[in-house]
Amino acid sequence: MKKIFYRIVCLLCIIIIIVMPMIYEFYWDSKTQVKHFELVTNRRIPIYRNSGFYVDFNENFYVGIDDFKWIEVFDKDGKFICSIGMQGIVYNFYVDKDKLLHVFCTYRTAENIYEQVIDIDTNSIISEQAVDDITSINMNPTNQIFINNKLYSIDKNIVKIKGENYEKEIKLDVEIRQENLLY
Repeated sequence: MKKIFYRIVCLLCIIIIIVMPMIYEFYWDSKTQVKHFELVTNRRIPIYRNSGFYVDFNENFYVGIDDFKWIEVFDKDGKFICSIGMQGIVYNFYVDKDKLLHVFCTYRTAENIYEQVIDIDTNSIISEQAVDDITSINMNPTNQIFINNKLYSIDKNIVKIKGENYEKEIKLDVEIRQENLLY
């Protein structure tokens, strides 16, 4: 009887070890998958890993997450504004003085990189064109930027701001998705 009990317990442990990570990944994938009709959405996407960071002239924060599947936007106090779903592989992005988001991505073919200009307010892609000079694109985005005489950096959901005689930390209004350590 004890042998059967131990076998059942071992079998349950194995099932839990194998099935729980699958359920965990399925849950997060259902929350973070970009749907084909989503460009700008009010869905809050949990941060798993930062893949890019930008601060515009109004000091809004743009955070590329999960290998740029999403770019999330926060105001200067860390309050969530919106999420922008990406359909392709994003190499980098920036925001111009007109608050237009410029995204460098490839999604049609692996041969071309496109610059998409997105108007977040109207939820639309204004223009899209192939980039002729690929060397002009920074293919290694960093998690820090110097703007308005301040150095901004990000670590998960904490933005650190350093200026002359000035230091501040802002916590972004976003959930942190823990890394799955089982595989």
